[in-house]
Amino acid sequence: MTHPLIGKCPVCGDQLEAVRLQCRHCATTIEGRFTLGGLARLDPEQVRFVETFLKVRGNLKEMERELGVSYPTVRARLDAILQAMGYAVEAARAAGGEASVMLAAKDYGGDLARLGAVLDETCRDARCVGIVGPVLSREAAVVVARAVQWRVPAVSPTATGPMPQNRYLFRTALTAQAEGTAVARYATQHLGMKRFAVITPQDRYSLDVVTAFSEEVARQGGRLIFSATYEPGAVDFGREIKRLKEVDLQQEGVLETLPSEDTAPGAPPPEPVYVPGFDAVFLPGDGETAGLVAAQLRFFDIAVPLLGSSGWNQRGVIRSGGKYVEDAIFVDAFSRSPKTRPYSSSSNSIRRSIAKRRTCSPRSRTTRRRF
Repeated sequence: MTHPLIGKCPVCGDQLEAVRLQCRHCATTIEGRFTLGGLARLDPEQVRFVETFLKVRGNLKEMERELGVSYPTVRARLDAILQAMGYAVEAARAAGGEASVMLAAKDYGGDLARLGAVLDETCRDARCVGIVGPVLSREAAVVVARAVQWRVPAVSPTATGPMPQNRYLFRTALTAQAEGTAVARYATQHLGMKRFAVITPQDRYSLDVVTAFSEEVARQGGRLIFSATYEPGAVDFGREIKRLKEVDLQQEGVLETLPSEDTAPGAPPPEPVYVPGFDAVFLPGDGETAGLVAAQLRFFDIAVPLLGSSGWNQRGVIRSGGKYVEDAIFVDAFSRSPKTRPYSSSSNSIRRSIAKRRTCSPRSRTTRRRF
């Protein structure tokens, strides 16, 4: 009865060596010390791995499918087999100059119909262990499908819109959902605000921010009393602001008549003063336009706290809004490291601009910012 050849001692685990060979045909016997070769050093599981490797002709992606494991696991098992057979894997790589990381950059030309095929080709030929992308949110569905198919992670550095939830997909950019939720939560929980008005540009990202903001306000027990949009690039917001006052006066806004300071006979009665019935106005979008809206709100006697989005983190908000954006609060993402130059530069610029304007207005108050 013939038994499979074993290469390791079942007692101590050391390598076995052959000391006697015999011909099956003529019974000729040869005694000595014979090596069993590298394959005899493998355990049964490693032998099955080698057999699968030969069956798929060395294609590691096919190995993933056959064994049901990820590419890094296949690579690690292959390295372990090479080491068991006596090959110095790391030394061989160093001698051969093999790079530990390689970047394969591909341009799919913006054609979503081609994106899947380009990813398949790159993952197969370059043996990718990760995908940097999607850059745009509209690419997410295609990229996620390929990440699942090839079992590699995909990291999106810039996509900010809604993307499918998947354990292979990660992103580093600030999202509309995060912005709207954060500013609403801060306003309701920390500032005690409950009633809000919104004036927003009619672009996709700002509308997504407003959606997240309104949903979080509702969860916190607050409400939106007014919401209006304007075309990107607009500079006159009188129509939207007048409509805001009309709607508010039909709800909780009031016109109060204060005692006149002029007590002379025949003095005209004082004009009624508008008192808003809401706690704050949320102005998402770019800071320069938000500054214009802030100034025009004050022109129409609306003096309430202002809330902003990450687009406020620029010099333009001070340039266009001036003293009317003081005490405003906006949300943005930043690094905890003080060495992060873009954040430090922008923050210092805003601080210097505000300081200059304070010297011109002795009644101005300390400006608060939340990043």
